Amino acid sequence: MLIGLLGLPASAAEQPLDFSAIELEGRVRKAHNRVRRARYSLRKAKASGDASALRDAQDRLSMAKRGRQRARESLRAAVKKGAVSPGYLESKRGVKKALNDIRRARRALRKAQKRGNDEAAAKASSRMLGAKRRLKKERAKMRRTLLKGRRKKKKSGRKRGKRQR
Repeated sequence: MLIGLLGLPASAAEQPLDFSAIELEGRVRKAHNRVRRARYSLRKAKASGDASALRDAQDRLSMAKRGRQRARESLRAAVKKGAVSPGYLESKRGVKKALNDIRRARRALRKAQKRGNDEAAAKASSRMLGAKRRLKKERAKMRRTLLKGRRKKKKSGRKRGKRQR
């Protein structure tokens, strides 16, 4: 049943993984969102005080957590097996680092603005912009590593567009 949470057929438990990295990444993201929704419904159930709704929400959360864990494990297994390009994990780490840098810079910016320190605010703002630029670059790199082997054939002929030289 938990396999069904991932969108996999029940027989997929015994079969080796042969999904593309994009599909696996999507499954992990969907499972993570399911956990978030389950947490939200659990908070709502606690607020309402309905015992059956609370029990149901707790069950849903635990199932969603197991599904998320399974999705992460399948992605890790695919990476270990070599089904996912090796640059993928590196670029994913880069994306996480850039996101954390943005959060850190945003926090520093808020604190500096609260204190009225313009110099520190300007520094934090420029750091945040740099981190955003890095994030964009890292995401592009990740997309490239995910799409290796899924390249479309280039169309021959003249390109018609604004930037033509």
